[in-house]
Amino acid sequence: NGGTLEVINSLQAGNGGLNDKYAELYLTNTVMTVGGNYFYVGPGSVCNAFVIGPGSTYNGPQIVMGDQGAATSNRIEVSGANALLAISNNQIRVGLSGKFNSLTITNGGQVTLQSIAMGTNPGGDSNRITCVDGGLALLGGNVLLGGNGTYNNTYFGPGSRLTAASGGGSFYVGQDKMGSYNR
Repeated sequence: NGGTLEVINSLQAGNGGLNDKYAELYLTNTVMTVGGNYFYVGPGSVCNAFVIGPGSTYNGPQIVMGDQGAATSNRIEVSGANALLAISNNQIRVGLSGKFNSLTITNGGQVTLQSIAMGTNPGGDSNRITCVDGGLALLGGNVLLGGNGTYNNTYFGPGSRLTAASGGGSFYVGQDKMGSYNR
């Protein structure tokens, strides 16, 4: 609760990182800076959480959540006043091959990144991005939802904002033939 956390190289929560399952990393009034190429949240395991709470900031490389078939029910939450997830030159990959993974932006939380890919591989099903009273800013990349996965969805509710940089990217839903029932 408060302070600075600096990780020089890549970090992994779940599947050999903080724990094999049920690993939870909560930030409150904390600045977290991660070096390396990746921050993995539950790449091949279940029920892992990364929560950026009020007054906290994550600055670091791309976040990969639920990229293997066994990866289910992992979540990233950005919630509260001055909660910021900032990935300036890369993306968040949610449930590429896993199911029921989620990114939630709420209660004034903000996410700034290059792009989002969700449910892009076969088996990447029923993943969700939710934004209510929060903001999502794209810095020129794309949102790819359900490339080959099914039943992936986004919800932008009251008070939410989706902005893209000038000349920014596109919002793709169910881009490939195998991706069905995405919205």
